[in-house]
Amino acid sequence: EEPKKKQTKTKKKSNQNQNKTKSKSNEMIDLLEDKDKEMDMEKNKEKEEGDILSITNTKNIYEYLEKSFRRTVAPIEIEKLDSWMEEFNYEIVKHAIDSSTMSGVKTFNYVEGILRNWKACGYKSLEEIEAHEDSHYNSRIRTKNIVNEVFDYNWLEDDDHD
Repeated sequence: EEPKKKQTKTKKKSNQNQNKTKSKSNEMIDLLEDKDKEMDMEKNKEKEEGDILSITNTKNIYEYLEKSFRRTVAPIEIEKLDSWMEEFNYEIVKHAIDSSTMSGVKTFNYVEGILRNWKACGYKSLEEIEAHEDSHYNSRIRTKNIVNEVFDYNWLEDDDHD
């Protein structure tokens, strides 16, 4: 009979250890599930904040365009603005509108041409666009200075051509 009692005791201890292991496993699973829920909640919150920012920027771009072009935006233009906002960020679209205004050409086609050009060049940020504009502006100034030097030469008073 004694061996049977020992076996029973061993079985009880084994069952207790298994129960402890199961409860620890369950606790770990619960913790992991809680972390997953927290991460999902954070992602949803970030998405909602992004959506709100996107809606705000879209509304702001309508108002900005109306102020820049000094007229009301037509429904077809709103659709075009929406497509620009899907493809580019707010700052890039705003900068394209600014470029159009500074050029004195306040048309949607001109702004779209600017955006198309930037896309073809592969610009993904406003910093890249501004760097390109700075280098382009500087090269135009250098060219203008060279042209001015050539035309500033006084050919009539040149003693070399006697």
